[in-house]
Amino acid sequence: VVQREAYRPLRGSSDCDPEISRAFFHEDECITLEDNCSLFARYGVEPRFWLIFCEAFMWAMKGHNPYSIDDEKDDLHEATNKSAHGKFIAGMVALPMIEAALRRASYVRQKVFQELKICCSVQCMDARFENVGVYMFDKLFRDFPELADHFAQPDIDEMSFEIYELICAIVQQGSSDELRDSKSNLRILLKKQSVKWTELQLPIEMFSLMGKGILEALQPLFIGRNESIERLKSSLAFLFREAMQFVLHPVLLLQNLRSEASQFYEEIAKEFNWSPELLQKRLFEVFREISIHGQYTHTAEELEIGCRLAWRNSAKCIGRIAWDTLVVRDRRHCTHPNEIVNEVVEHLKLATDGTSIQSVMTVFRPQQFDEIWGMRFWTSQCVRYAGYKDSESGEILGDIANADFTSYLIEQKLWTPPVEKCAFDVLPLVLKLPGNDIPFVYELPKAVTQDIHIEHPKFNKVKDLGYKWTAVPVINNMSMTLGGINYTAAPFNGWFMTTEIARNLLERYGATKPLAIAMGFDLTDKLLARKVSAELESAILYSFEKGKTTVVDPETVGHSFVTHCKREQSVGRECPAQWSWVGGLVGPTNPAWHLEMRDFYKTPRFNYCCEPWQVVDLGGNNGQGKIKVDATDQIVLEKDSQKLRFSMPKVLIAYGSETGTAESIATSLARLLKVCGPSVLTLNEVPELTNQQMMEYTHIIIICSTFGAGKPPTNASKFFDSELKGRVTADMHFSVLALGSSLYLANFCKVGKAIHQKMEAAGARQLNNVTCVDAAQGRQNTAFNWCSLIKKAILPESLTSQVESSIIAPPSYKIRWNVVGAPSSSQERLPKKEEMRCVKNQELFEDGDISNRSTRHIELELPKDVVYKAGDHLSITPVNNIDMVSRFCRCFAHELESIAAKSEHNRTSSESSPTNNFRTTSSSWQLQMGQSFNVECVENDRTTLHPAKHLSNNNSLSEVLQRHVDFSFTAVSYVVDLLSFISTKLENKAASTPKPGLAWYFVRIAKDAVEEYYQSGESTKLDAIVAKYPTIVHFLERFGSSLCEAKPNMQPVLKLVDVLTLMHRVKPRQYSISSSDVTSPDRLSLTVGVLNYNTRVGISVKGVCSHYLGGLMPGDTVNAKVIESSFKPPSSTSCPIIMIGAGTGLAPFMAFLRERALAMKTAQSHDHAGRFGECHLFHGCRSDKEILYKDQLMEWDSDGVMQLHLAQSRQTGKPKQYVQDCLGDDPTGKKIALLLSKPETHVYICGDASMAKSCSEVCIELLQKYWNMSKITATQHISSMHLNDHWQYDVWTSQSKQLDLGIKTSIDISEHLMNESRRSMIGEFSGHSLDSIDKSI
Repeated sequence: VVQREAYRPLRGSSDCDPEISRAFFHEDECITLEDNCSLFARYGVEPRFWLIFCEAFMWAMKGHNPYSIDDEKDDLHEATNKSAHGKFIAGMVALPMIEAALRRASYVRQKVFQELKICCSVQCMDARFENVGVYMFDKLFRDFPELADHFAQPDIDEMSFEIYELICAIVQQGSSDELRDSKSNLRILLKKQSVKWTELQLPIEMFSLMGKGILEALQPLFIGRNESIERLKSSLAFLFREAMQFVLHPVLLLQNLRSEASQFYEEIAKEFNWSPELLQKRLFEVFREISIHGQYTHTAEELEIGCRLAWRNSAKCIGRIAWDTLVVRDRRHCTHPNEIVNEVVEHLKLATDGTSIQSVMTVFRPQQFDEIWGMRFWTSQCVRYAGYKDSESGEILGDIANADFTSYLIEQKLWTPPVEKCAFDVLPLVLKLPGNDIPFVYELPKAVTQDIHIEHPKFNKVKDLGYKWTAVPVINNMSMTLGGINYTAAPFNGWFMTTEIARNLLERYGATKPLAIAMGFDLTDKLLARKVSAELESAILYSFEKGKTTVVDPETVGHSFVTHCKREQSVGRECPAQWSWVGGLVGPTNPAWHLEMRDFYKTPRFNYCCEPWQVVDLGGNNGQGKIKVDATDQIVLEKDSQKLRFSMPKVLIAYGSETGTAESIATSLARLLKVCGPSVLTLNEVPELTNQQMMEYTHIIIICSTFGAGKPPTNASKFFDSELKGRVTADMHFSVLALGSSLYLANFCKVGKAIHQKMEAAGARQLNNVTCVDAAQGRQNTAFNWCSLIKKAILPESLTSQVESSIIAPPSYKIRWNVVGAPSSSQERLPKKEEMRCVKNQELFEDGDISNRSTRHIELELPKDVVYKAGDHLSITPVNNIDMVSRFCRCFAHELESIAAKSEHNRTSSESSPTNNFRTTSSSWQLQMGQSFNVECVENDRTTLHPAKHLSNNNSLSEVLQRHVDFSFTAVSYVVDLLSFISTKLENKAASTPKPGLAWYFVRIAKDAVEEYYQSGESTKLDAIVAKYPTIVHFLERFGSSLCEAKPNMQPVLKLVDVLTLMHRVKPRQYSISSSDVTSPDRLSLTVGVLNYNTRVGISVKGVCSHYLGGLMPGDTVNAKVIESSFKPPSSTSCPIIMIGAGTGLAPFMAFLRERALAMKTAQSHDHAGRFGECHLFHGCRSDKEILYKDQLMEWDSDGVMQLHLAQSRQTGKPKQYVQDCLGDDPTGKKIALLLSKPETHVYICGDASMAKSCSEVCIELLQKYWNMSKITATQHISSMHLNDHWQYDVWTSQSKQLDLGIKTSIDISEHLMNESRRSMIGEFSGHSLDSIDKSI
């Protein structure tokens, strides 16, 4: 786009050579022409491309400069090398660019770069160069300690080595074409580094600081070389800067986006009078969204004020006085072309509003980060007239400005003009969507393309000329940027000024002479053009007023602009204005003509866009295969139509989960998206969908964990064997949440990343990059942030508001109880392979007590054909304690008794119940627990069974509660779902209550806790609730009388079916098997720590699965299955082994040692005892009384099977010691360091994740201490062991510790929740909390 005014002038040459002296800069610092030349040279723009650039410039000037004078037009039609314009662009831009490209090519061929390669060769680097990353970070944090906040220790360790690797590649390949090849190893390393910097949100300044640190660290390498130290440093600085620009670019884009967003929200804050706290809160949300998605979403309110501000800042608009009355229609949710065009039609209707023009803007979705054009209307205005060019005479019938576009549409066979052409044929609306190669073409209904026929009150012959113009100017070809987000499709209209229409008719239709004749003017009059223009404006004004349609005259609008400027000045704002479009338009008789104006760039604002149809290639097949939609019949015109004017996203949520975490996240996300009724399936069920079913989905959201050594969960394995190509399209969006632990290094979130690649390769379109949740770093909040942003992406505020105002009712659930005495299907619940019989259950502590501290040795008999190996896991689905089940049902006693009474169940005896697990049966609600049922879903007058099988399989209530649901509140999302549901049910009641009562208090407290979680990802207030009520049973026992019981003329807030559908499925727990198939092929054993703890407010909690297992009696059956693991002993007995396990982390090592003891015994009998490597076991326990398998371990230690190292943290008379302390103590530490240096050594760590991390750090320190390794070399050595499967983890995060982490910070909040969560509440209500509600109950 060629503009007359230049907003940012390009400066001339700098005094110094930027390639040498200015080592580190980024693209925002491209100030001089040389800087820009270097930029293009770096990215490989060759000299031949600048010749094409000159031709393109001439083409742009020729076709996009309508106001050039005749001499300029003649010059533009000259050859490029003869034209003044061509010589200018060639000499001032192209030539310096070519010289820069040649200069760069010559510069990197200098001998100094060969010398630099020798300095940094492998031989030198190994000895003196590998510490560069560590040195750089040490210096960085010493000089700028605040930067350390961006890093965790694993990040520093990893990046230290990556810097070492990257500098090697830069020196060896940076001066070659490898830098320009996007697929080269160097560019792959740079891309990896860019992703890391983006994830850590490192400031741009780090690049310069990092470069200086590297130069300082490498300076010793340059001593004694053929080239000077300074020259070598300058050359390395040049290579570093050139390469790191590729790292910097995406980081810079995000930083610029954050900067623009900050400026936008500061402007918004002024308009809305936001407090500084509210502004910071909103910016935090926006930055969080940018870090995950690469962009962010404006709220409807922000969009509205942003559009109005863009109009207010538009320098070429004279009618801005009404900027704050602009009607903004948020239609970002519209994706189908028919939907979009329907909204354009609605825009036209609303804009005319009968006859009075209303300023309206309809905003469609913004341009995405991976789109070149975004969604674009190729028609510059909604109503434009065709221009038919005669191929022989060259004459044009119609609008000259649209002649090229008209010819394009006809030539490409996108539009067929009417048989009888006229000068005012309306062009079709052309819409181009990303992902579609061919544009969609729509002919707008005549009912909305309102024309005003031009006639003059005095000159009747003017009417006979047949001139007319459209009533409303709806502009399509301008983009709007709000805080870095670019809206490329935002049709906007104000109203016409008579001068605009007059100019169009005179210049584009050649109307001066015909009008002069019709008006009887002397054609030789020197002022003929002015007279005709003035009378034409009078005719236009008269015609529009006669048609009762809004139009403004230059005199009136000029005065209004002056008033607008005065208003702006009164509030301290300067009004940008371009005089040629404002003052020059109204003439010298208007005060606006004399107004001093300054045109400056102020955001937000509208921007001119180029015409994509002029440069987009549609395939070159002359229209064959083009899509043409004559969509008049598809456009909704009925004013009273009840049909929804939007398409609901169809969402598939697929998960792969071994322990239930991914499933819980999927369930919570489904509740967030419940308004669009998402399908929730396992990844194994996705291949079973037909192609037609798959194609119906607009969004596929995947949550998957990585199990063991990079393996998919059991219920996700089939997905990888399925073919996705042909089953997904570019219109289908996807996002992947990958769960994993960074302790597993190369396998961190491996499965989730592989799924992302598979979806991308199949052609689906990503909503955002794969999001990884690292359990080892305690970043579980990432999952929640991701869910909330996915909801915003799929259900934007604009769509949500339309859905909520529609007639669609949310689904409801009801319980359908079966006939009394009908059998339950639960009797055939489990396959035989998943039932194991308990044969032994014994205490391992000397004074163990299952109600206090206890660890059990449990042996299970294997079913036929079930096998296992040492190191495998056993997945067990626990059974809830029957007393907890009874307590839960007692909270719904009134409801169950009512049901029992209706079915006359209260008259049956205990024998008539199919299941009787209770000591007493005197109450009818207890009998009802044995009755089978199904949950039905009622939606849009359609009744179906609930998709969850445990609620639709004729199970009895007691069966469902014991075996299928989780009572605990360990998943914060469960608490969020419950509180949100209750708050919604109570909200109407609270709103209608004159004086705040229980409902009002509960809504305020619950909503505040939920809002904290949704808006910031923090769970402080929710943790306080969980500390007080660790299970739903505790919660219902406290509030059940108010929530679960019916009141006179009022239904209960919570019904049984509500809670059943909200409750999470019980998660299977995995235990390391502590026996070996070699020594015990028919039985396996477990080492189970029985979990008992108190929350910080003194509520006692028992571990569900550990207490279930701890209470097993010989003969009891368990729902369990063997899960294969990669945690295996070395194949050769000669390999040294280091085993580290705290508490029950000893379990897999018992299996290893049992095999080893048997092998040694067998070898001794054959005189092969010397073939066994060293074996060390580090075991952590509290005291002598809690040494697990004490006798067996002591025996193996004395027999030489292994060397036992005990770490005791509570032994009387001894200092506290943990396994990581024992590992590093002398003389053991020196011995371990020696073993770690041997390539055949295997290290195994089993236990809590934090312990495993600490042990890894100790081993790195041992290598540094005893082998003089640098930290980066030691870290790389451990990483190498891990990659070779010589370093293995079997780790978990303790459930009780998860709760403690949240509760430690909330102990004081529990008693004063209301004060903390709602400080802004006034007077007598500010002191209430859940405890005060307890008391009122």
